Amino acid sequence: MELSNYEKYPTFNHLDETQGIKKSQEFCELASKRRTIRIYDQKKVPDELIKNAVKAAASAPSGANQQPWFFAVVKDDKLKKEIRIRAEECERDFYTKVADQTFKEALKPFGTDSEKHHLEDASHIIAVFSQSKDVKPDGSVGPIYYGIKSTSIAVGILISALHAAGVGTLTHTPSPMGFLNDILDVPKNYRGQFLVMAGYPRLPVLVPSISKKDYADICKVY
Repeated sequence: MELSNYEKYPTFNHLDETQGIKKSQEFCELASKRRTIRIYDQKKVPDELIKNAVKAAASAPSGANQQPWFFAVVKDDKLKKEIRIRAEECERDFYTKVADQTFKEALKPFGTDSEKHHLEDASHIIAVFSQSKDVKPDGSVGPIYYGIKSTSIAVGILISALHAAGVGTLTHTPSPMGFLNDILDVPKNYRGQFLVMAGYPRLPVLVPSISKKDYADICKVY
């Protein structure tokens, strides 16, 4: 393993075993309370909070450290409405032409359909793009390694950071998402991957009655 380009990293958070287990328990408890929020209050989330969450997301690991993500933070009501209109067009096509009855039955517990009011109700929409090719300043084009996978990790950190700050989230993936490039003026070498709604839940907080799988069902230690 070649280490010539490595440097010392003195700020790594070294913990003893007791501290580490305690921290892991605290984070597990916090993460386990995260739920997808579909009904939002009108209260606005501070821009600085959103900025900090995006900066946390940008700390994610990425293939060859290319950091192939782009976050478009939308708080303008007109833009949110335009995104909703275009996203609902995609959703209507999906529900009428793509989704079979089995899939529609699976969605019933969530009460979801082609109407996406949360796209306007949430304080912010964070449109997350993944770079599909590396367009350099001189016009030459290079590859992107593991762009979608890297961006997906970043989104996981994003929603965790927002949850830790008391902000509810919903991930939405209308397909195709090319309309986002047009609305938000994002270069075509970036492809929309996620719409992340961020906002304060309306009280009382209502979520679907579901449960998570037990640890034994999702993990095996070898």
